[in-house]
Amino acid sequence: MISEDGIQGPYKIVAGPVFHNRPDLHKHNNEDPTVWYSGGRYYIMYNHWPSKTCHFFSSEDGINDWTYRGIAYKKGESKIFKYTDGTVNMWEFVERPTAHVDAETGHVTHFNFSVIDVGKGGDQGNDKHGSKIVVVPFDGEAFDRDMQKIVDQEKAARSKK
Repeated sequence: MISEDGIQGPYKIVAGPVFHNRPDLHKHNNEDPTVWYSGGRYYIMYNHWPSKTCHFFSSEDGINDWTYRGIAYKKGESKIFKYTDGTVNMWEFVERPTAHVDAETGHVTHFNFSVIDVGKGGDQGNDKHGSKIVVVPFDGEAFDRDMQKIVDQEKAARSKK
């Protein structure tokens, strides 16, 4: 959706869901999208909560031709909370990814995640299981450079067809 009058709308729908051309991806129970612009393209990540999987897409204009880039992370498989000493934190729930783009450089510098170490309703008053915010540093400059190489390779492959 897009608004020409600001954040309060009104909004006009200009495209369908980013996953509409992907029959292999779930069409329901998706939540917590984070959208950002860096390195000359738009990105979106969103959670499919039943599978605890976060999917990742990119687009040149943020409206058309969203390209599926794969799984950003998946509970039990991805080690996104790995410290330099090798310690890995595996959280029961990893939700609400949020990209932070530095206004001066235009690159993502870190991601925020909401996490908790017990299942829904497993936290009680006065215990140690409350939800937390985890901040993960991210090399957005390298990411944008590497994504540009991937996009250039894809364009070259399409032009050979």
